[in-house]
Amino acid sequence: MLLVNGAVDFSTPSNALAQAKPYYHNAQMVLLPEFSHIADVMETFQAKAFERLVTSYYDTAVADSGLYTYQPLSFVPSTSLTLIAKLLVSVMIVVPALFVLGIVFVARRLRRRRTETTLSYSPAALKTMLE
Repeated sequence: MLLVNGAVDFSTPSNALAQAKPYYHNAQMVLLPEFSHIADVMETFQAKAFERLVTSYYDTAVADSGLYTYQPLSFVPSTSLTLIAKLLVSVMIVVPALFVLGIVFVARRLRRRRTETTLSYSPAALKTMLE
C-alpha cells in the first residue's frame, strides 16, 4: 500500500499515517514537503511527478518521488476577501439599478402606447367614447 501525504496536511497529519502504517503489510509512506491535502498532491502542483510516483510504485513496488521539486507553500489566496467584497457591493448596486431602469422603461413604454392609442382616434370617435 502506498501512503502519500503532504507535510502541511492538517486534516490527515503525517503522524496519523505513521501510526496506521504497521497495520498495512508492505506499506510505503511518502511524505511530501510543503504540500497539503490530496488536491495539492495529485492535481494542483506537479501532476507529472505524482503520476510517476504512483506508476513506479505499481511497476516496481518502490515509490519514486524524484520528480518532485521543492516548491514553497504560498499563503496568498487566488481570490482575496477584498475582491469578493468589491464584487458583492457592485452586484448589490447594479442589480437594483437594473431593476429600477427596467421598471422605468416599462412605464414609459406603457405611457407611450397609451398616448399613441388616444391620438389615433378621431375627435368624433373620442366624443362618442366619452359619452
